[in-house]
This record gives sequence, structure tokens and C-alpha cells, in this order.
Amino acid sequence: MVRTVSPDVAVLSDCRPSNYIGLVADLREDGYVWATGTNQGNFTGILVASKVPIYPGPTASTVLPGQWCHVEIPSVRLSVVGVYGPLHRKGVASPVQAFWNDLLDSARRLSSEPTIVVGDLNTVMAPQDTTSGLLMPGSKELQRLAADGWRDVFREIHGDRPEHSYWEARGKYRIDYAMRSPAAPTARHAEYIREAAGYSLGKWSSEPKATLASDHAALLLDIA
Repeated sequence: MVRTVSPDVAVLSDCRPSNYIGLVADLREDGYVWATGTNQGNFTGILVASKVPIYPGPTASTVLPGQWCHVEIPSVRLSVVGVYGPLHRKGVASPVQAFWNDLLDSARRLSSEPTIVVGDLNTVMAPQDTTSGLLMPGSKELQRLAADGWRDVFREIHGDRPEHSYWEARGKYRIDYAMRSPAAPTARHAEYIREAAGYSLGKWSSEPKATLASDHAALLLDIA
């Protein structure tokens, strides 16, 4: 799917350690010479692969380092912070509030820099972003990020058009976001991709022979 879409930079959220090394090797063969991320977590991680040089950025999560990867792209004067927002897990102390505190604190420091925060945030910004009616942890914090001047890239282009990136029995959700800092350039294009290279993305198919690359749609941006 990445080969077909061929973005300059690919951010793979929820990239598990068991897949990380093989994906990096395969992507490098396809021109993604620069790759970094997190593969030390016991559940999830981030992989950032790029066709242009990338370097480690200055921010990190104090509570979930395996779910945060900041890179700088000097050729376009842009930072990308790939994140995977946590959910409450039964029997485990919730890291949700601490993660969002990290994100809001980093966003304040990055607001004057051209920066994109992108990934599966596991929350929704507004009522039109879900059909479930469920309260989701992190929603108020995501709204606070927007109130601080960070822009939802998809909504800047498409307004209130209904769109979702994840489906389950209880409803549909737009939980995969790209948020740009006040200093970042306005995007020229933003879309959720549900099919590429013969793979389905974003919804489990009822067809027994369907090939599913991810249960989330991919978000494609043209921003630099």
C-alpha cells in the first residue's frame, strides 16, 4: 500500500515490534532510506519512513515513549510528530491523561515551529466525528489543542463533511488526525484512503477472501 501511494514520508501508527524490523528493511528497498521509530514497546509503536533525510526531534513522551516519534525534515523546514493515543485498558493504570498532558505541553513549545502532529489519537474532536454517541477520553484535550491554534488539516479543507476512519459494532469514528501548528503551511490536499494496491483499509470486510491492510483508513496529506 505504501509503495502504491508513494508518500515522501510515511508514518505507521500502531506498528508492533514484531513487524518493525521487516517493514524497515522492505521500505528501504523501495527508496525509504531514512527510517526511525519505536520498537521497544510491548504492545504498539511508531515507524516513520522517509525518502528524504530526517533527524530526531526534541520532544518525547514521558509516559509512553513507545507511542511517540518526533522527526525533523530540514529540506522542507517541517517537523512531524507521530503519535499513538492510548485507551483505557482493563486492570492497568490509565496513561490517557498523562499522555495528553505531554502532548499539550509539547504543542505549546512547538506552536511557533512548522509542525504536524499525526496519528491514531483514539479520540474524536467533535460530535460529527462519531456516530456512536460514546464519550471518549482525550476529546476535551484535542479540543484544547485546537483552541490553542492547532488546525485539523482535514477539516480545514473539507469543513463539516461527514468522514470516518475506523468502524466497529458500536459506530463509526474519525480518530486518525493530522493537526498542524499555527506556523505550519496550510495543506493543499487531505483525504482518507480506504483502498490501495488491492488492499482494504479502515473496515473489516465481510468478504472471506478480502485482504485487509489495516482496520483504520490511511490519511494522505500534501502539506509541504
